[in-house]
Amino acid sequence: MMPMQARRRLVVCLVAGVLLLAVSVGAAFGSVNGYDRYKQAAKDLLLREENFTAQAQIQLAMDGTEIFRWAGSWAKDGADSASVSTAWEGDTPYREYITEKDGIRTRFSEESCLYDQGPATRQDWPQTILGVDADDEMNRRLLDFAETALDLAVGNLKNNVVQLANEGETTLYQVNVAQVQIPTLLNAGLPALTYYLMGSPQETAVEYADYLDFLYTRYEQAKGVTLSQDVRDRYALGDYTSSWYEAHRTLVEDLNSFAQDWAGQCAAWEGEHKGVLYYRADGTEQTYATVGAFLADHPEKRFAHLDYCLAQGVAVDTVVNTFRLDQAGRLADSDFQVTLTGTDQAGERHTFQAHFTVAFTQYGTTAVPPLDVGERQLRS
Repeated sequence: MMPMQARRRLVVCLVAGVLLLAVSVGAAFGSVNGYDRYKQAAKDLLLREENFTAQAQIQLAMDGTEIFRWAGSWAKDGADSASVSTAWEGDTPYREYITEKDGIRTRFSEESCLYDQGPATRQDWPQTILGVDADDEMNRRLLDFAETALDLAVGNLKNNVVQLANEGETTLYQVNVAQVQIPTLLNAGLPALTYYLMGSPQETAVEYADYLDFLYTRYEQAKGVTLSQDVRDRYALGDYTSSWYEAHRTLVEDLNSFAQDWAGQCAAWEGEHKGVLYYRADGTEQTYATVGAFLADHPEKRFAHLDYCLAQGVAVDTVVNTFRLDQAGRLADSDFQVTLTGTDQAGERHTFQAHFTVAFTQYGTTAVPPLDVGERQLRS
């Protein structure tokens, strides 16, 4: 099973690739100067705009079943910014709040009783999305190169654009791209990218309905103790103040040692077996001969095993990008849907649907207030 960080990197990279493609096809809309206008809007957003508010959502489905969902907002006013990021596990949302204001960075997760505070990220960078100086000679040359590459990628895609409507102060466009029109380089590079991020799919794993509940139950059975809900919650989140940790140091260290010992037992099982050892919510176990057999019974675990699901490659089939530009030539919003075909380790083909939406508002008028931490305590 690939690590969560690698899975999230893969989603980010796939989205980045889709964004690049969307920029390519989106840039090719109908008016005489449309292509140049879209390129300029993208460059201004990435390299010039320092004040705006963005709302975005990402959904990834496999064979019609959602396997990943994320939503976020970002308000930016120069060096000050505020973001809210929400990721779902099943129907349960997990939210993180981060605000950087007046050189101070404040952060907390919604379920936490503590918040963190410290210096903001570097303040001497250009306060744009990319954080680079667009007027620097080297950066300017790199941008010129990127534009030339984009021009080559767009090619005849200009013919796919339809202007749908004028809506008040914005103009609505849509681009449809079929598989035969997808740049060859993109589809050739996706399998290499996924393999680089994930490596060879693992043939063995230990899985849980709920790992922490399982760990707590096993610990209580082994030690003959009962963990309080406060200990369970704080251990799960790392919600330790100095005073709380000192009062519970022995218990926390014993839990850590127990978890490490259990991890060693799981590693030993994985070294001697193939397939999946699954622990249900009631603590009972079931063994599956292959990862594929496990995922057939537990499709909710597919995102955790993207290395298996994409083991033999992935390719973009279609892209539909609907977007608007305002009267000032700025990107107002974009909604694009992508279908991909992937082949798993067993040779079975799967359809993936990626849906990304983003909206930009309050250009030049965004204000960032201090983050309200509620009754949370500062982590010490």
